[in-house]
Amino acid sequence: MTDITPLPWTWHPQSKDQAHTGSVYCLRRPGHAYAVAMQPRYQTDESWNADAAYIVLAANHRHKLVEALEFIRDGYERTDINHVDYRVGAYKAALDALAAHKETSL
Repeated sequence: MTDITPLPWTWHPQSKDQAHTGSVYCLRRPGHAYAVAMQPRYQTDESWNADAAYIVLAANHRHKLVEALEFIRDGYERTDINHVDYRVGAYKAALDALAAHKETSL
């Protein structure tokens, strides 16, 4: 699998004079942004702002979801899934992933 553009990603809306389109980007180093997505010409600003914020949120917190799923998978392969420690651990992993989402959700 190809690596994704380094995180964190951020976004900005289209400029009022439309000289600069909205984009989702990574700032690899100061002054050098790497665009991940650009606002389509005919998409409304309102729709773009919602879409861009969602893309950034999903990308920046993907690792928490993966960690929770890996915990569940690894525990399932090695443990009795009916054991309380596994079930509590799976629940906590899910709570951590949800908390990360809620911290930055719109």
